[in-house]
Amino acid sequence: MLDLIARYEYGMKPRLYELVNHLVENDMITGDRADYVHDLEEVRTLPPIMYPGKILNAAVNFYSHVNETGTPEERAEARRQRRENRGVPYLFLKPS
Repeated sequence: MLDLIARYEYGMKPRLYELVNHLVENDMITGDRADYVHDLEEVRTLPPIMYPGKILNAAVNFYSHVNETGTPEERAEARRQRRENRGVPYLFLKPS
C-alpha cells in the first residue's frame, strides 16, 4: 500500500480520473454498470495503512483552544496569529 500511495501522483491519479470520467460519460454509475463499481454502502472501507508509523494532524480548532484557556495576552496574540494565518493549517505529528 505504501508503494501505491507513493505512486499516486506518478500514474495512479491520472488513471483513476480516466476511469471515473469513463464511468460518468457512459452513464455507468447507476443501473447497468461495471462489476467493479459498487454502492458505497455495500463497501467496508478501511484505512489505507492499518498501523502507520506517523500520523500528521491538522489542528483546526487550535486557536479556539488558546482562546478558551489562555491569559488575556495569549488570547490577543492567538487572535492576531489567526488573522495572519487564516487558511494555513497548524500541523503536528502524533506518534504511534
